[in-house]
Amino acid sequence: MASDDDVSEIGEDTEHRGAHAADGDDHDDHDDGSHPPHYGGDHDEGGHGEPWLVSYADLMTLLFGFFVLMYSFEAAKNGGDASMVKIRRELAQFFGGGVVNNPLGQVAKNYQARLEEITSKGDVKIAESPEGLEITFQSTALFASGSAELTESAHGVITPLIALLKSQGMDYGVRVEGYTDDNPIKNAVTKFPSNWELSGARASMVLRLFEAGGFDPNRLTAVGYGQTRPLVANRDPSGAPLPENQAQNRRVKIYITNSFDNAPDKPSPEPANPEPVSRSP
Repeated sequence: MASDDDVSEIGEDTEHRGAHAADGDDHDDHDDGSHPPHYGGDHDEGGHGEPWLVSYADLMTLLFGFFVLMYSFEAAKNGGDASMVKIRRELAQFFGGGVVNNPLGQVAKNYQARLEEITSKGDVKIAESPEGLEITFQSTALFASGSAELTESAHGVITPLIALLKSQGMDYGVRVEGYTDDNPIKNAVTKFPSNWELSGARASMVLRLFEAGGFDPNRLTAVGYGQTRPLVANRDPSGAPLPENQAQNRRVKIYITNSFDNAPDKPSPEPANPEPVSRSP
């Protein structure tokens, strides 16, 4: 049985608890929302705050990359294959990557240095392309007029290229294309009835040098386009021949493809359309 002192202590404790409850009710009644609820004690402060910013930043980065690529593709259309190669390198560097050095790039440099010793600069043009290497010879650097027999100097021009390619130890694909101007063949003793046969024979003669140099015949292709793909107009609007333009259109082009890829089976891209001409009867 509880004593009077115990009853007194119980009563005081009850009153104390009731006062705290009243204070709590009074605090709730005056809570205007200015103090947000606090969870997890004092250790929850300093969180990330706005997690959606991370996704937003990723989206902006992707959009920026997309528009850079679109701009690059448009610039490559206007700048040609050489511009495309340069843009690819710059994009890779911008995004923290890199481009594996093209083994044909060193071949191009060495071959250009060799050409400067043996022929005029205008006779041969070298350019890197997405497929590999593109080399264009003016026909006078390889053949006599109306002939498909390689001149002695032609061997001195092409043999160094073959040697440089073989030194890489890679089985490149090679495609050779022959082109002529629009002048019909008039030599009665020639064995070529038209420019079609002449352009094809010239391409084949160049290709035979690569085969003799040890290239796999299954990776060699020869194509003759005749007069159908001129770089510039062969004649002026009155139909008169333009000798300088015709000289540019008489050419042999060699495509050398990277690594173990075969030479491209697609035709050479069409050049810019030359000015239409009206031929005199």
